[in-house]
This record gives sequence, structure tokens and C-alpha cells, in this order.
Amino acid sequence: MKLQALWTILFLPIAVAAADAKFDVRNEAEFRKCIPADAKLEKLAGGMAFTEGPVWVDWLSGVVFSDIPADELKLWTASKGLSTYRKPSHNANGNTTGPDHRVITCEHTTRRVSVEEADGTIHTLVDSYQGHKLNSPNDVIVKSDGSIWFTDPPYGIQPNQAELPGNFVFRFEPKTKRLTAVLTNFNMPNGLCFSADESKLYVADSGAARHIRVFKCDPDNKLDAGKVFCAIDKGLPDGIRCDGEGRIWSTSDDGVQIFSPTGELIGKILVPEPPANLCFGGTNRDTLFITARTSLYSIKVAPQKRGIIPPNPRRFEKEIRAFETWDRTNAPAPGGVVFVGSSSIRKWTSLAKDFPNCHVLNRGFGGSHLGDSVFYADRIVVRYKPKTVVLFAGSNDINFGLSPDQVANDFKAFVQKVGTALPHAEILYLSISTSPSRAEQFDRVQKANDLIRNEIAHLSNVKFVDVVSSMIGPDGKPKPDIYSPDRLQMNPKGYAIWTSILRPYLHCD
Repeated sequence: MKLQALWTILFLPIAVAAADAKFDVRNEAEFRKCIPADAKLEKLAGGMAFTEGPVWVDWLSGVVFSDIPADELKLWTASKGLSTYRKPSHNANGNTTGPDHRVITCEHTTRRVSVEEADGTIHTLVDSYQGHKLNSPNDVIVKSDGSIWFTDPPYGIQPNQAELPGNFVFRFEPKTKRLTAVLTNFNMPNGLCFSADESKLYVADSGAARHIRVFKCDPDNKLDAGKVFCAIDKGLPDGIRCDGEGRIWSTSDDGVQIFSPTGELIGKILVPEPPANLCFGGTNRDTLFITARTSLYSIKVAPQKRGIIPPNPRRFEKEIRAFETWDRTNAPAPGGVVFVGSSSIRKWTSLAKDFPNCHVLNRGFGGSHLGDSVFYADRIVVRYKPKTVVLFAGSNDINFGLSPDQVANDFKAFVQKVGTALPHAEILYLSISTSPSRAEQFDRVQKANDLIRNEIAHLSNVKFVDVVSSMIGPDGKPKPDIYSPDRLQMNPKGYAIWTSILRPYLHCD
């Protein structure tokens, strides 16, 4: 939203509607697929200056959003209500989340896209293009390959501060630090989103056009020429989201407008204050959160599909090649124990000391999913001809949004691939654990564990090793003292628990 225009709008009298939602329905049958018949619009919090940029944050079990003029990020949770998440925010606007518990934010006054790491530190991802300062990054999304896409209109700066020749849509590659202007023919690019399968990119133009355009996006992130998807009849499009069925939800002056996958208006959720942005949230993504002028609203919606496409496993090619380089001069002997999986394995630096009578080899690679271990199994497991394989993966999958069934299917694929190549090797699967920062995912984690445990019951040479039970305290929550300050990774006390549980399975003593 244009900051220069905010001040004339913020203090206009605003009528607060009753709790019952009011709708403008254009297609009753399709509208009811989006909004339950008994849905009510609820005002969760008010009294702010101008709200924007909501994002549901799983590890906080709440929605983080911006109050731009107040220079802060707010957090709302069902248990604690409204609180300050970060101040100053540098007049933050759009927010999203990325891998490894990162909050990514568009900041107006610093003219940058910043990232908050898991330990709370904040640093710049990108703030310039071809030697010139960005305008004022506005809205941001992250694709499953890790690339960060954002819009850069001049709403947060004065006209004489602009250094770029236009208002662009950018793609930033965190690993290479490369910034590419992927769309340069917009007036005022604003909200943006991908379709669930990431084959389409939608971008709102809140300038004179007041429409949303759609672009086909291939696996290499190349966009076609695009076309107009729909026009907004009241005000302008700002924040937009695509649901699991391909419908587009856009803010407008009169509320939230919902469009079919082909661009027809299905109906509107009328909101008493003109909304600026929106997001799906809740464990099942069955709540729509709406930032509207001075307030935060919510309404129940149909649950959204999540995590349809896992990240591209080739993002770990550098790490796998590093293993192969090490092997050329260290040639592990066959018949040992290979540990493989995500960062909890990679960070297990005391493996050799913990299992002194075993020939152990650590082949964990951080942030990985079960599917990544399947993809690289030939290069990180099979080539070593181990007698035992210890696998820990699945937590990142659940956090990413993959279903327990998808996790279980990837486990089956791993067992099939390794078991076919190494029919006599034993596979030990360490149950998925839930750290304090992901405690709200416990039910989905346990469902995945149950599915995998049931699958293992019918397999030979595969065992389910329960580590979760010993990591849960009397209150039913993860023991905080076995985790590092980031509340995600284990500390030595946590690894000591794993060691004591796993030692009898390895038969090394």
C-alpha cells in the first residue's frame, strides 16, 4: 500500500461491523466451497495505525503482521492475543516464512528484504540491484526451491529517492546471491503469490490498471509473457493468495474478492475496514486472516491444500559432492554404520566418541527431507556397503507442510531403494521428534510416526527406534533443557538420550 496516501486515510471514521460476516455472492455453489455457511467475520485486534503483510508462522502458532506507521511487527495468537513481535521493524510491509524457521520481511525505510534467523538475528538478504538501491520492497513469497520473489514499488520513498528506472518484480537466489528482475513492465507491482503447484505466478498491479496478471512459470523459473487474470471493481488489488483449488483471493476496498481459477468473480467477503492483505493460517490453513487498516480480522474458510511439491533435492548437490571429495582421500571401509538424514544427524559431531567401537560415518545434510535421502541414497548410503543404516528425517517434511502420508510414502521409497541394493543391511529409523519450536506439529508428527511404525511391522531388516518418548517431559511437551537456544536443534544432553537408546541396536560393544 502507498505510504504517502495512508495518512489521509488512516484517520477517517470507520464503522465497525457486527461479528456476522456479510457477503456479496455471485456464484452460490462455488462460494460455499470457499466459505462455510456458518462462517463469521471476527475482529481479533484493533487500535493500530495501518496493518499489512500477515503471515501464519507455524512455530509460533500465530500470525505475524506489520503495523507500518507504528514501525513494528505484531504477533497474534489464540492463547495470548496481540503482542509486539519486533520493534523497530523499519516500517516493514510484507512478511513470509522460509526454510529453517526464518521470517523474511520487506522493509521500507531500509529499502531491503531482511531475514530473521532461527536464533533471532536479523540481517539483509538484498537491498540493491545493479549497484542501485531498491525502491521499497513491498510483498514477498518463497518458492519451494528456496528462491525469494518480491515486488518493489516506490510506495515507501519519495519520488526523488528512486534510483531504479522502474518498478520491478524480483527473484533472489539465496545461495548464489543473484538478484534478477523477472518482470519489468508493471506500473505498481504489489501482492504476489504462486499457484499450489507453482506452475503459475500471480502479481497484482495496484497502479492505474488495478488488475491481477498471471504468468506461467516453468521448473527453471522462466516466465511467459503473461496475461490479465482479473480486474478489481472496488479500489485496487493489494495482497493476494491462491488456494489449493486455484482460486485467487484478493483484497479490495470493499473486502476480500474471490475469483475462480479462470478469473470469474465468485463473491466477496465484506469487511468493515478496507483490507490491505491476507493469509491462510491455522494448522489446517482453515482460517483467513485479514489485515484491514487499524485491525486484524479472521474468518473460517475451507481447509487449504499444503505442501504439494517438495523442494528440489538438487539444492543439496554441493553438500553431496563434498562428501564424495572427502571419500577420495578417506575411503570408508565397507561394513560400517552410516548415519543419514537431516540437520540433527549432520550436527551429531560426537558420533565417533559416542559409539567408539563402531565404524560410523555421518552423511547427514542439513535442512533435508526424507525425499532428499531417497534421491541421494546411491551416493550417501549404498556406495559404502554398510551393515547398518541409521535414518532420521521427516521433521522438516512436516514443517514444510507435507502430509504424514507423504512422509510415510517417502520412507517406503527409501527402504525400497536401499533394501534392493543392500538386501542384508539393517535399517534403523529414528522416530520423528518434535522440538519446542515445532511443538504445535506434534499431532502430525505422531501420525507420521504411527504410519511408519505400522509399515515397519511388515518388514524384515528394518526397525523403528522410538526416541520421542524419552524427549517428552511430564507435561507432554518437548523437554526444553535438551535443546539449544534456538529451540530447534538438540544440545549434548539431547544427543546423550539418542546415544543411550541407539547403542543396544548397533551391537558395537
